[in-house]
Amino acid sequence: MEPLTPPPPYTENANASIPRHSISPSEKLEMVQAELEIAKLRLRQQTRERHGQRRDISSRMAVLERMTTQHVTPALRGSLELTGPGPDPSNKTDHRRIAWNMILSEEHAPSHLSMTTLTKIPLRALSMETHHHGKMLLLRATSVSAMHSTMQTCVAVEDEYGDHELLTIYDFAVINHPSKAVQNGTSFVVKEPFFRTVLDEACVLCIDHPSDILFLEPDDPLIPLAWRVENIPKSPLQWKQAGNVALRSQNPWEAERCYNRSFAAMTASQENDIMGSMVYRNRAQARLCLEHWDGAYDDALAGMQVLPDIHDDFLEFQNMKALYRAGRAAYELGTFDRALSAYNAVLEISPRNTDGLRELRRTENRIMEQSTGINLWKATGPQAHGTNVDHADFLRRTEVRQTESHGRGLFAVEAIACGDIVLCEKALALVPTPAMPETFHLVIPPAASRGTFGAQSNMWTAVIQKVLANPSIGTKLLSLYAGPNYPPLKDPEIPMVDGRPVIDIFRIENIIEYNSFGYGHDPELTSFGNTSLATPGMDNMDGSMGLWLHASAINHSCLFNAEHSFVGDMIIFRATRDIAKDEEITTLYKEINADYDTRDTAFRTWNFSCDCKMCRADRACPATGRRKYILQQAKDFLAKLPVLNATVEPRKIILMFEDLLGQLEKTYPDELYNGLPRLGLITLNRYCAYAYCFSDPDKAIEHSFAVIAAHGYKMKIDGDDVEFDRTDAMSAPQVVDQLMNISKHKLNKGHPVLASHLRDLALEMYIIINGEPSGFETRYGRGREH
Repeated sequence: MEPLTPPPPYTENANASIPRHSISPSEKLEMVQAELEIAKLRLRQQTRERHGQRRDISSRMAVLERMTTQHVTPALRGSLELTGPGPDPSNKTDHRRIAWNMILSEEHAPSHLSMTTLTKIPLRALSMETHHHGKMLLLRATSVSAMHSTMQTCVAVEDEYGDHELLTIYDFAVINHPSKAVQNGTSFVVKEPFFRTVLDEACVLCIDHPSDILFLEPDDPLIPLAWRVENIPKSPLQWKQAGNVALRSQNPWEAERCYNRSFAAMTASQENDIMGSMVYRNRAQARLCLEHWDGAYDDALAGMQVLPDIHDDFLEFQNMKALYRAGRAAYELGTFDRALSAYNAVLEISPRNTDGLRELRRTENRIMEQSTGINLWKATGPQAHGTNVDHADFLRRTEVRQTESHGRGLFAVEAIACGDIVLCEKALALVPTPAMPETFHLVIPPAASRGTFGAQSNMWTAVIQKVLANPSIGTKLLSLYAGPNYPPLKDPEIPMVDGRPVIDIFRIENIIEYNSFGYGHDPELTSFGNTSLATPGMDNMDGSMGLWLHASAINHSCLFNAEHSFVGDMIIFRATRDIAKDEEITTLYKEINADYDTRDTAFRTWNFSCDCKMCRADRACPATGRRKYILQQAKDFLAKLPVLNATVEPRKIILMFEDLLGQLEKTYPDELYNGLPRLGLITLNRYCAYAYCFSDPDKAIEHSFAVIAAHGYKMKIDGDDVEFDRTDAMSAPQVVDQLMNISKHKLNKGHPVLASHLRDLALEMYIIINGEPSGFETRYGRGREH
């Protein structure tokens, strides 16, 4: 019997079993992380020693010299340097550089005070390692900012008394200049400044939270006369025209600034008249370009004008533009009912409007998806990886509730049949795997036991930028679990102070840590391309990561009832068995190991231990130590397989497989594991099925059945009928493979009806795992007619 799916491939190198002295990427990260942890301890000691001491006075030249120096200690520099000429796809050694980003200061809250209530102090009044509550600094940049790391900008600054200092800003969308830099001469206010130690053993002004810095316009009355440049005042119309020029030049940042200045120059009557309406509509367009959907929607509605009794085509056309922009913003916010209302209003004014008709159809499709969960995917698998798909959330079958013992959870509000969609949800933010990453970006948060790197550190920036641009999404975000150090907020709505949303970046980092999903894709796969392969950890540094607000409430169980997959930025959950109304939805957080200790250690990174039936059986089983020893033997044996294939008869190798299987089976006593998965039996049974496929097909099929049983499925065949009990079972691609192997075997034996039933069962599980059916025929071929 020719197998459909062979086991994982082995290297052709006959010396593969000989250990080599090489540092893996995960080992290298662990080394650097350990060194950075040591640096954190030293920083904390310096913090205690320096707290309250007066700041040392710096000259402008000394500050500029510090800007040009990398703030990395000599002990760390060797570990962070590039270890080779760059990534070589043909070389399995990883030469990527670990890019140090930052060691964050100790967690602290952002300022919630308006600058009108703060007292201005000079730089010379700063104390080391001190938050200057109730105070503010008025500063001017004396250089163009420079990238201090991939997430941090530093700039030389001075106050009005001629003192100089170095300022660092984390790049959470605080810099709106198209060049993403602070320009020389820019004036700004730092609210409740924090003067802290960095790795070069000096102190810097540190701005962690985006709302703690306010950039000032050149003619702001706060700016000292000596810093001001002569500006000819502009009228509201002139600022509007300048904004229009910037918008046509594809500079929406400058356009929004000019429209803001236009409003600032208007009288109250002008703002409520035609002039104000025009600027509101234009600023709505600028904000659409900036993806500031909240502001764009509000501006578009504010740009509507009351129509006179006499028909006015011009005013109707202007209102139609405002409604169209409101619809665009509402659509992007996922409030499709508001978008539908806006587009219907557009078509009332102009029934044949091409743009309105197109967007109305699109909106109606999204509303249908919200109700049915049915999506017609334009692209799936690797083709969709990292894309923003144009589909709607389907959440009506589930709701968040408190569980009895493990916090929040997601529960079914109606019965959900096996294979049906539990939910679909678009990500708040998604960071896809880079095609050829050249660096690992590493961040050491203050209270974390381990660093964040790769996708997770990039996710931090992406989420904060989204919330800054659209504060309305912050309510759901801040309702999520943020770890043991952050109690739930009484009011999760994001406050606005001095026109800026106030967000705590440390809380958001913790929310990402505890609530995001990670996954990886193999671009060479032609099927199972939507399946989640792993949660990023030290063993998956290049995985993608996304944050799905509703789905984040789903808790883990090894015996999960919902399988998740990914199409672009959308996560899809399907029921792996029938789910009853009010039953908790669970899924798999991470690929689980057959060894309980290894599995439990992985789960403890999320501060929990699994309490499913299988884990309880493993904890109670006296043979887990023996099982661990045999599993290691099997692992070593499989690693030597290329050498054994060249030196040992195939039959002897199979007998060695089966001997290990016999030993492993004894470590799963029926009184503990009856009806439960026996994970240690999966891999060796797969290899036996593959090894027997040519010499003894019937024996191969026995092992195929054993693979399915080892996943917890209870399968009985009676004639052409198949009974398939999914209770306490674990769906997996290997089960689909073995179902198809059995189907092909039965077809060859002259049982086409049974083969068809088995194929249908395999397709059902494939869709559960993959989210949708694409790729099934590519992997397994077309079924025969009978």
